[in-house]
Amino acid sequence: MDERRIFDKINGILEDSDYPVEISDIAGIEEFLNDVDNEKYSFYGDIEGLYNKLLGYDEDEGE
Repeated sequence: MDERRIFDKINGILEDSDYPVEISDIAGIEEFLNDVDNEKYSFYGDIEGLYNKLLGYDEDEGE
């Protein structure tokens, strides 16, 4: 999945969840993920997974 599609997918998740932010760059994703208040949202893990995919991390790899 290319970078633009990942951002479109993230923004679609946020829009569907009525989260009032549009993310346009990696810094915006990091700001969202670093805000501990956002961990309560059910879609937090989805956005984290897309961020990891954007950075080229394989979700199946162990830490």
